[in-house]
This record gives sequence, structure tokens and C-alpha cells, in this order.
Amino acid sequence: MLTDKEARAAAPKKTSYRLADEKGLHLEVTPAGSELWRYRYEAPQGEARKEKMLALGRLPDVGLAAARGTPPGHCWTRARTRAWSAGSSAPRPRW
Repeated sequence: MLTDKEARAAAPKKTSYRLADEKGLHLEVTPAGSELWRYRYEAPQGEARKEKMLALGRLPDVGLAAARGTPPGHCWTRARTRAWSAGSSAPRPRW
């Protein structure tokens, strides 16, 4: 699991890279120095499932604890995305 200290210490490299946390959450660090929280999940598409990526915000605007839980201003949390991708009737995002 990723720690807050590790996330804030991430430095840019020549290519983008990801620091994995848990359950699909990771921090993407770009060569320009942007640190972006992303959540990878599978969405139902008929009989098949398609891998999708949800942007949760930038570090330090959205911290590790917020990215794991409910980020302020975001209505579509990781838990709701997991429930929806598992086939439940969770509400659609409101943006």
C-alpha cells in the first residue's frame, strides 16, 4: 500500500509511471511533474466487461485519504464505481 509520504515524494521521470495503492487506485506521475490520482475499474458492456479509468484529482488538491474515500466535490467514489461495475444498480455520475 502507498503511503502519503511516498506519494508526496514522487518525482518526475522521463516517462509517465504509476505508484499503485490498492483496489485499482494509483498515482500517475507525468514527466511534467503532474501527480494525478486515477482509479482503474471494469465497466459492464453487455456480456463483456471493459476496463476504464476514472480521474479523481491532482495531488496535493486531493490527498491519499481523500482519493481512497470520498473526495470533496466528487459524487462518483471508488466504492460506488466498484458496485456499479459489479452489476449493481448504483446511480450514474452527475457531471
